[in-house]
Amino acid sequence: MKKDYIIHPSMFGIKSGALWDRTGSHDVSIIDGSYPLHISADTCSGSNICVWYLSPLWQLNGQPNSGVALLGEFDKWTPVSPQRFTSFTIDQTEDQVRIIYQGIPHEELHITYYQGTIAGRACLVDENGTGWFNLTLGMTTCTGND
Repeated sequence: MKKDYIIHPSMFGIKSGALWDRTGSHDVSIIDGSYPLHISADTCSGSNICVWYLSPLWQLNGQPNSGVALLGEFDKWTPVSPQRFTSFTIDQTEDQVRIIYQGIPHEELHITYYQGTIAGRACLVDENGTGWFNLTLGMTTCTGND
């Protein structure tokens, strides 16, 4: 890189997001209009390849600091693949995000998410090759585990 970059979530059509890098540090930063991502040309240059992932931060309960985000499968290069995670429904009445996933019947997925801190959950794919993951403040549920 020859110059620094400033990345705002609005460039991706979202108000705020949970951001993490591929280094495996498992640190999540929240970016929004006031706190964009600043990428230094010194950090990402030459043989230093920088990869970041950004997930929308969904607000629940109408609370500004109550964001939840799907971080997906941390052990994959594409942690939130549209082939794996096929549907996202935000239900403000129930204060939850419902995520539909697919895979091999009886496969166990390790889904990582953010709720003020990073957490994970093992979820099963049902016999039809699909499953669901509900993300709410303080609780998660998923197919085959609840």
